[in-house]
Parts: sequence; C-alpha cells; structure tokens
Amino acid sequence: MHSAIHDHRAEILRLAREHGANNRRLFGSAARGGEWPDGDLDLLVDMEEGASGL
Repeated sequence: MHSAIHDHRAEILRLAREHGANNRRLFGSAARGGEWPDGDLDLLVDMEEGASGL
C-alpha cells in the first residue's frame, strides 16, 4: 500500500462511510505500492441501498 494511502486511511474510510460505501477494498497499483500520487485510487465497495457512487 502506498504510504499516502496509509497516512490518510482513517479519512478515506470516514468519507466512504459517509457516502454509503461499505465493504471497502483497495486494488490496483496503489494497493501494490506502485506509482501513485499521480495515479488514481481504485476502490471496490458495496453501496448502501439508495446511495450513489456518483
């Protein structure tokens, strides 16, 4: 995991929770510690009923 993600983990989880994203999973290059901050953050989540990922 990239250190920036590790450093901001609590904030990422809080924001996801606030927007109805549960069962959060990180994948892709950021999860493997690859090139990031210029990259994106790939998250796989289960959205609560009525919540939108947009």
